[in-house]
Amino acid sequence: MRYTQPWIVAAAISAVGIPTFCCLAWWLLTVPDIPSFDDLHQNTTPSDALLLDRHGLPLAYQRIQMDHRRLEWLSLTDISPHMAQALTAAEDQRFYRHHGVDWFAVGGALREWVNTGRLRGASTLTMQLASLVDDSIKPAHKRRSFRQKWRQMRLALAYERQWSKAQILEAYMNQVPFRGELEGITAAAYGLFDKHPSALTLDEAWLLASAIAQPGASAARLHKKACRMARKHTQGIASKPCDLPPFPDVQQLVAPVWHAAAARAWIRPDDILLSSTLDRDLQTMAERALHEQLLALRANQVNDGAVVVLDNSTGDILAYVGGSGELSPSPFIDAIRAPRQPGSTLKPFLYELALEQRLLTAASLLKDAPVALQTSKGTYAPSDYESHYHGLVTLRTALAGSLNIPAVRTIDLVGIPIFANRLQSLRLNALQRPALYYGHALALGSGEVNLLELTNAYRSLANHGDWSPTRHRLDDPVFSPESVMDENAVFIITDILSDRSARAITFGLENPLSTSSFSAVKTGTSQGMRDNWCIGYSDRYSVGVWVGNLNGEPMRHVSGISGAAPVWRSIMNALHKHQASQAPYPPNHVERIQTNDKDAKNQGEWFISGTAPIPMQTRSDAQIIRIESPVHGSIFAWDPEIDPQYQRLMLRASGCMQKCEWRINERPFASGAKVVWKISRGEHRIDLYGPGHKLVDTSWVIVK
Repeated sequence: MRYTQPWIVAAAISAVGIPTFCCLAWWLLTVPDIPSFDDLHQNTTPSDALLLDRHGLPLAYQRIQMDHRRLEWLSLTDISPHMAQALTAAEDQRFYRHHGVDWFAVGGALREWVNTGRLRGASTLTMQLASLVDDSIKPAHKRRSFRQKWRQMRLALAYERQWSKAQILEAYMNQVPFRGELEGITAAAYGLFDKHPSALTLDEAWLLASAIAQPGASAARLHKKACRMARKHTQGIASKPCDLPPFPDVQQLVAPVWHAAAARAWIRPDDILLSSTLDRDLQTMAERALHEQLLALRANQVNDGAVVVLDNSTGDILAYVGGSGELSPSPFIDAIRAPRQPGSTLKPFLYELALEQRLLTAASLLKDAPVALQTSKGTYAPSDYESHYHGLVTLRTALAGSLNIPAVRTIDLVGIPIFANRLQSLRLNALQRPALYYGHALALGSGEVNLLELTNAYRSLANHGDWSPTRHRLDDPVFSPESVMDENAVFIITDILSDRSARAITFGLENPLSTSSFSAVKTGTSQGMRDNWCIGYSDRYSVGVWVGNLNGEPMRHVSGISGAAPVWRSIMNALHKHQASQAPYPPNHVERIQTNDKDAKNQGEWFISGTAPIPMQTRSDAQIIRIESPVHGSIFAWDPEIDPQYQRLMLRASGCMQKCEWRINERPFASGAKVVWKISRGEHRIDLYGPGHKLVDTSWVIVK
């Protein structure tokens, strides 16, 4: 054997060892780029946007990303300590002793690979975190390449140098997949155990920890694994049978949901956190009240309902219960925004308009008797709800008792287009068709509205005739009000809607409309018993309730007084449990005058200044100034074969004891009870003005 010179050996060692040492030193000392803890926290976005109430309390989640389910990031102090115990025991027992790479585990894995040919994992929690954050080291197949493993170890060392152990553990728990689509401890705790991560027990922590390495394994296999870990790491029970609960199934909802309708309606795709105007306690109370009433009405074929509560001063939506949840065959339809027929709930706005135009007073007598009105679509013959007629009644009684015939007579007096325009000014935007389409039946709710817009219209009554939009985000501005109705007429309507004795003609003195303190309220039931409403207001709140069936099926023996009203009264009484509601103070231009009418209040009736008759006289239908001909909505034919000067139409008015003035298309035309008008093709507006140049009636006709 030839002797090798020492200098040759030294040269060989230097040629191999020095570069190796340099590479190892470079590997250990250089720090690859990693995100800061705060950057990772900020960039970890939830898959669900969170809806908060006005006090910052969680209300509901709304899914905005569909490829995974991750909820809000939680700090380590908000997670049960049992989770850290189970996690380190299952995945990294020397977590608090190594510096990112567990060299003992690496050596053991290499030794097992040499002896058995099997390669087991030796990744620490820090190394796993690196792979969760850095897409470049995620394995393309089942195993990482040597280059990916090398980078994973370097990144782990970097995390340990720049982050604390608590930060690494917190980030890992908020990033790691647990089961199915559930990522992060918050989604896992809610999705598997329906609880906040702070409430996890040790048994539940073992079950969660068992799913990390094999999130797709069967429930039975994960349960066995959790049992082995629990026995191994809990002293004194090595031979004890496993008493862990079964591994749970993933629940459909992974977050607490009081009611998700508001989240679905308000959360936008770019929202992560929405601070709403809702009040969680009030929201929960309203939902409970609706749920209990719908359970009581199950035998009457009632499945759906909705509730809205508004703050009168700001327009804040305080409660938004958009459906009945599991009681409904259509649980994902927002019943608050669904257009439905409002029944008699539009009557207060009709009578307010008649008072505002000085056409009627609260003491005016209206005939509650069968009527047949000639329209362009034929004869319209409405009836009262109970098909029982009361003869002459005051406007107060007609409105409070929700009588149909007086309302139809009033819209004939006010004018259908004028009333339709008023409803548009109150932003009842579902009423999209021309006024002539609805006809006289608009007084009885033949159009469609939604609960939020209608409740906000009633809020305008509570605010003395001023309208402003509602608000559902705390960062939205409070809008300046817009005057829509006359405050004097609104005051009288509010007084009528709060009058228990006036509504007794239909509902009795004691009924679900009677609250513990002041409130004004109106009910409504649509044609065919498909919709049932109760909407009203106090000095601070406006509350709207709808019950019915979203699929269009009729209810059985349910009216506004027995369907929606009990929910409305329950909520209104709860709102004023600690502070009674006060009736509004009369405005300057109303006066109370004693009358002799049998239907009037004993203490007198309210009138807008200058409208009280002296002495009070009974007015029959024949004395009301109105257009008799042409009938509103009439269609006439213009014949080109006939000389135009002979194509004329008689304009005839009733009740013109004094001078009446006619205007065609808003231009002065003629005076008198009967005048002749030479027709021309097109759509025409015919206005009749009574004493004092006040508009008393309008008729729209079409000449083809």
